[in-house]
Amino acid sequence: MNRCRAFAALTFLAAVAGCCVAANAQQATALRVGAAPIEGNGDLFYAKELGYFARAGLDVDVQATFGGGAAAASALNGGDLEVAASNVISVANARLRNLPFVIIASSGMVDSDGTAALIAVAPDGPIQTAKDLNGKIVCGSSPGSLDQVGIDSWIDKHGGDAQSIKYVELAQSERVVALQQGRVAACTMTNPVLENALASRGIRTIGKVFDGIAPRFVATVMIARRDWALAHRDVVQRFASALLGANAWATAHPEQAAVILEKYTKIREDRVVPRPPPSLDPKFVQPLLDAAARYKVIPRPMDARELLL
Repeated sequence: MNRCRAFAALTFLAAVAGCCVAANAQQATALRVGAAPIEGNGDLFYAKELGYFARAGLDVDVQATFGGGAAAASALNGGDLEVAASNVISVANARLRNLPFVIIASSGMVDSDGTAALIAVAPDGPIQTAKDLNGKIVCGSSPGSLDQVGIDSWIDKHGGDAQSIKYVELAQSERVVALQQGRVAACTMTNPVLENALASRGIRTIGKVFDGIAPRFVATVMIARRDWALAHRDVVQRFASALLGANAWATAHPEQAAVILEKYTKIREDRVVPRPPPSLDPKFVQPLLDAAARYKVIPRPMDARELLL
């Protein structure tokens, strides 16, 4: 489907969603939800734009203005939000600091076989294997992030020594040039930067960032204060169900989903990458916690059930 047809279809769906909102406005439960404008929070944006929340009796104010999960969590703790988008590592560290957050829904399952997150290196450089990265500088998002846990796990799984590398933070937009100039040996990279760099042969890839953690695991989540979540269990259930419906829609309509995603992220893609349905089964939350503890990103091992409502 070309972009014009996708936009026309999206306009129709938005009109339907608008009718749902109008019809349910009086009885809808108001929720303020904070999130960073990134693809990992896509299900939240689809559910808002297409009326999944409205049909669940929720009037959701999506505030996609936060720089990351930490900022949204701070607003949540201060009472400015009911729900915030975050990630498993951040929630674990918050709980260890005695902040009363619980995970109420999964918003991002990672499938390591299908993920678009890859390890990029210079196209004509010497790096071929994980072992070649020993003693080198690698880059990704902020230290202690999913990126760092992922690349450390990948290096160790594939015969390198993660303890020997130096990890630095670098914006996605700067990583291709940094690789080509030899300032870093490898970087994590995702779409659309990844797709464009591969198309121009500006990089090559040597592995999938997250296959050292688990074949499938929960990475991004929706959180709330425990007292609020316990008092609003029905609202929590409806919110999670709406995200699940939005995920199914995006999987079936990747071109239209890309139009919605562009509205929030300001990044243009032809289609979104399908993601597994969100799940809060503890067995899918545990792998990232185990890896984070192994690499001292969280100070002690945690049972996933400690974080769930």
